[in-house]
Amino acid sequence: MMTPQRRRIVIAAPQWIGDAVMAQPAMRAIARHHAGDDIHIVGRPWLKDLLPYLRLDPAGYAETVPKADIAYLFPNSFRSAWRCRRAGIGKIIGYRGQWRSLLLSRALPRRLDMDHEHHRLFYLDLARQCGIVVDSEQVKLTAPDGAGQTGQNIMRQHGLDPERVICLAPGAQFGGAKRYPADRYAEV
Repeated sequence: MMTPQRRRIVIAAPQWIGDAVMAQPAMRAIARHHAGDDIHIVGRPWLKDLLPYLRLDPAGYAETVPKADIAYLFPNSFRSAWRCRRAGIGKIIGYRGQWRSLLLSRALPRRLDMDHEHHRLFYLDLARQCGIVVDSEQVKLTAPDGAGQTGQNIMRQHGLDPERVICLAPGAQFGGAKRYPADRYAEV
């Protein structure tokens, strides 16, 4: 009996930290769907430091797009699709728009109203339109061993008591789809 060959999978992460965090449930679902394959998360250099918190194991980081079998594009740019096409990726999946539909193997429709739906759901819809099972819609960040203590030490060095500090960034530049919900902010 032949064993199936491992495929190379590229997940092009969003280009902003907050968006990468919001895309975590969708990227995690894709990584789990391709658990037996070689998975590469592609993005800006800061993404390498964020990956341990996103729990996308066993995915590895790549700053440039490697040759692969399948690419899932979270950035909506023409450039992200062009880089995958130039890398020789056979199947490129992403949302249509930005003059890139011809570069995509599968150009997905935008089914959510981004003025009223949370941006996390927009990313999850990409996975769902590909038939990928999403086991959790919630963002779940995990601090690597020792990171919590390191953070507390940094707070103390700046005169803050870690037991009495809450850090929030409730706003967003591009509308309500990326804002911390008002009722949750009030609860905190």
